[in-house]
Amino acid sequence: SNLMINKKVLEKYIPNIYCDIATTGQEAVDLAKKTKYDLVINGDKNSSSGKMLTQISNANYKVFGEVHEEIQANHHDYKHISKYPIYNFRHFLNTVGFKKTGSKMPLLNLKLSESEIENGYNTLKSITKNNQKTICIYTNATGLKCYTENWWETLYTKLLQEFSSYNIIEILPIENISKINFKAAHYYSKDIREMAAVINNSSVFISADNGVMHLASSALTPTVGFFSVTKPDVYAPYGNGSVALNTNKTNVEDWIKAVKTILT
Repeated sequence: SNLMINKKVLEKYIPNIYCDIATTGQEAVDLAKKTKYDLVINGDKNSSSGKMLTQISNANYKVFGEVHEEIQANHHDYKHISKYPIYNFRHFLNTVGFKKTGSKMPLLNLKLSESEIENGYNTLKSITKNNQKTICIYTNATGLKCYTENWWETLYTKLLQEFSSYNIIEILPIENISKINFKAAHYYSKDIREMAAVINNSSVFISADNGVMHLASSALTPTVGFFSVTKPDVYAPYGNGSVALNTNKTNVEDWIKAVKTILT
């Protein structure tokens, strides 16, 4: 996600810039050594391979990803994995002569086209078969981030009670798993842009901390993310009225209140 945002910031400061995105492996090493770059940025301060690739790269300027004290002092959200690379990059630009900017943090944005959004609308209507607004849920996650069936059943029942005028649909994972035993109308697609377009036409998206949560955020849909083992200050969905809830410190009433705040 920070790669998407970093590219936006780069394009704002330096129009028509050409970017390569390197991951890992010998291909990335070859790219770093053989290509002449003006600037190389390591987007993850905790990535040893990212720092190594930055070190060996053939570049005039290198940003290794360390978080500076000035950033920590001036930005309460500097720990966020998508935000600190931007604060860091802006800090670097200031040191090489660019003026400081007070612009807001860029949002994740897939930039869905009008036709994609319209297709998402039509797909959603084919599922709900009415004109009511829709709450979208995703009940799967990896490892300890995944909540139990009882947990999701409790939340789903409460959503039905509190938001009876809304449709509730469930986005399914590729494993075809439902923590509410397929009680809600459901949808699945291998095309993540198509999935994002459906979510874009929903009023709110609800899930545990996972990749689809960030997909929903990048679809510009208000997102409620549940956290129990991972850190909200690092991985929380943000923008569009989104909220992260630590389920170790909150209860179902708090979760419903958060959804109501978004919907009203």
